[in-house]
Amino acid sequence: MNTVRVTVEQGTLEGELKGSCMIFRGVPYAKAPVGDLRFKAPQMPDSWNGVRKALEFGPICPQIEIKDGFYG
Repeated sequence: MNTVRVTVEQGTLEGELKGSCMIFRGVPYAKAPVGDLRFKAPQMPDSWNGVRKALEFGPICPQIEIKDGFYG
């Protein structure tokens, strides 16, 4: 796998280079909305030291599975 690095405000990310596409997965765009941040506007994510691997997707948000029906 070919890798590529970019530097953003929070630190350096390492992603994947496929042809002319740079792919970065699992990049935090905001702090987790827990505790005092719940139902508040998004906050900038914390910075990190070193190189953050951005090669895999992060955890997903839990969803309710609807089998027989439509809600909304």
